Amino acid sequence: MIPRMPVDPEFRRSGLVDRIVRGATEPDPVRLHGAIVAALELYARDEALRRVFVPALRRVRREHGRAARAVAAAAISGQLQLGAPRDGGYQSPSP
Repeated sequence: MIPRMPVDPEFRRSGLVDRIVRGATEPDPVRLHGAIVAALELYARDEALRRVFVPALRRVRREHGRAARAVAAAAISGQLQLGAPRDGGYQSPSP
């Protein structure tokens, strides 16, 4: 039996939500983009929406207001349009 690899806390659901919130409010576009891409690599599109993106957007709105939420929503929406198939797995856009 192969031992299970530990998951870095930054890539757990709560860590991804935190990174999206911090990236949208600090502002740190690299952190924000990285968290969005990581969520799309770890979860199917619909699951990433439900488990990571919606909670992050709610938290950003509650803690930092509409302008910060708009930043996060635009980044998430833009990345979803670039190539995350509905059945999961992230597809990087080709140049």
